[in-house]
Amino acid sequence: MMLGAGALAMAACSSGSVAPADGGAMDAASPADASMALPPFVQRLTTSADPSATAPEINLTQWNWNRQIAVDDAGAVHVVWARLGTLSVDLPADRPDPVDTTQLPPGQIFYKRSTDGGQTWTADFALTAAATGTDSATVATSGAYVYVLWRALEAGRLRAFVRSSADGGASWSAPVAVTDNPAGVSVSAPALAADGSGPSAKLYAAWADGRMQTVGGQPVSVKEIYLARSGDHGASWGASSAVSVPDGFSSWTPALAIWSQTIHVAWTDERNDVAECTKGANPCHEEEYYRRSPDDGATWGAEQRLTFDPPGMPTESWAPSMAVWQDSVHLAYLDKRTGYFQVYYRRSTNGGTSFDAEALIAADAMFMNAARPTIAARAGDVHLTWFGFSTFEADVYYSRSMDDGASWSPFLDLTAGADAAGAARIPHIAVAPDHTAHIIWYDTRQSDASGARVELFYGRPNG
Repeated sequence: MMLGAGALAMAACSSGSVAPADGGAMDAASPADASMALPPFVQRLTTSADPSATAPEINLTQWNWNRQIAVDDAGAVHVVWARLGTLSVDLPADRPDPVDTTQLPPGQIFYKRSTDGGQTWTADFALTAAATGTDSATVATSGAYVYVLWRALEAGRLRAFVRSSADGGASWSAPVAVTDNPAGVSVSAPALAADGSGPSAKLYAAWADGRMQTVGGQPVSVKEIYLARSGDHGASWGASSAVSVPDGFSSWTPALAIWSQTIHVAWTDERNDVAECTKGANPCHEEEYYRRSPDDGATWGAEQRLTFDPPGMPTESWAPSMAVWQDSVHLAYLDKRTGYFQVYYRRSTNGGTSFDAEALIAADAMFMNAARPTIAARAGDVHLTWFGFSTFEADVYYSRSMDDGASWSPFLDLTAGADAAGAARIPHIAVAPDHTAHIIWYDTRQSDASGARVELFYGRPNG
């Protein structure tokens, strides 16, 4: 299952609230947030999209379980994205094994930063050369270090590579291969997290690949979740270890977060299918799963299933995003149990040992679907963004909880207005030390009669 693509008009701003998934009453509205009354600040970040048939190009944000924006402790904002040689945003890369690498367009990873809270930005900086299959960038920070992870073709399969900067993004190390997927096996879009700062800082990568496993005495080659660690800022990596238990059903879209040696991983899992749905055997019955290690990966707790479709009604539940602050674990994901995609939220206040009841995040009634949530947290301040869509139209939305996820503000449409006519999708969010939310997304508002232009846009909900 995948969600992307879009064009045409945006909707006006409207409001909503959060409700439990069972339709009952939620806690009272969160404390008043005066900044939500200010108009959002929005600006275009890229200008290179070319609508010509001979040199198509788009600047694209991609999968919501990795992060394409980060804010460091000094408040600098770091953004990464893929510039792809295509006009299609529906890419074959966002699918389970086998990945047909011949279908992938040429891509290149770019980076830029802002040191004044998103007002002004450096020029686009190419972290990679343009090459077939290069995509799925994600960024993390730790102290003065900035890390960028992406996928690229090597010897016929997709691997993940990393570059690091020790000076806040001014200069960069050479690329280093991260994943140890075997020949002929490609990785899914990876996730990245950093823990600590200085010489003791650690870097973590999670991904899914379909390397051969034995289940019930039979060889199987569907995706499972793997994790690797680096103790030297990404210069070298240890061997990967499995996070999901091999069972003959795909596990993928890994979300990753670290807090003080505790590793948190969430993913989409198909083990509740009658058969492996990616092989065409039955409709996908996907659920959200979670697992934690309290000792930096030495041991792992049991896998926890977090979503439950009604009996006999399998639907897609997909692409979790996760944020952790101390013992609070926040998860957001999309689910189609009502016949439309909607955004749901769950939290744990005991470090992932158990989770509170699921909550439905109310969406704009103008759109049938709400999808691809990305969540970020700082202390008890939790920020959520997603996009709503109906056929071609799409807007980017934002909501905030100031009580550690117990209740949520009315949603704000960041892309309403006649000047924003187009499709705005796949937002990513990060929170600064001053609790300002910074959001990026891809947007088609620059398209015209000569062709589609897909560019990156940046916004702050509080102006």
